Amino acid sequence: MRAGSGSARTSQKLCSTSGVTASTPPKKTLAESLTGGSGETVRVGQQSRHIIGYMKDFLFRPEQAGTPLGDPSARGADVYLPAGHNGEELPLLLDLVGFTSSGLSHTNWAGFRENLPERLDRLIGEERMPPVIVAFPDCFTRLGGNQYINSASVGAWEDFLLHEMLPAIEQRYGCGGPGRRGVFSKSSGGYGAITHALRHCDI
Repeated sequence: MRAGSGSARTSQKLCSTSGVTASTPPKKTLAESLTGGSGETVRVGQQSRHIIGYMKDFLFRPEQAGTPLGDPSARGADVYLPAGHNGEELPLLLDLVGFTSSGLSHTNWAGFRENLPERLDRLIGEERMPPVIVAFPDCFTRLGGNQYINSASVGAWEDFLLHEMLPAIEQRYGCGGPGRRGVFSKSSGGYGAITHALRHCDI
């Protein structure tokens, strides 16, 4: 897949409320891999749990952002897909992390607590939130991150997110679109989320 200058890798991870991480066999769905083809839940100990969601990782070479600080030109973005969905017609949410972090850190295993994909699995499985796709872009820089805006000194990260990454993910999964996009975060990511909402309410 190519959209602009972005290309997708084929590897995928899986996540669950039990904190399991593994690889899926070729030509098998996640449910088939974990349940033997039985369906929607997986046994963890004595409990039946909501089947885990997909985590796919994209690799972008952002022409829009540029690398004025000499940062790596290849950028990853994990993408969460809820169980039982291929992404079509689902809302797309963008997670912008705070300074000194990367979106990829929110999909890592975490001890004694849920990471964000595991929390999404639980909330969607308990029907406390509707199914959504969530993108976790890596926008780390040599300064420790950015404010997710266009900057002559740090890079045009606003353009990269809105005009390069967003269209590539929506084209790949048939998700998002006008009125079906959202952004959330805190700290520097919160600044980026508010700025994008104010400056691009049409998106």
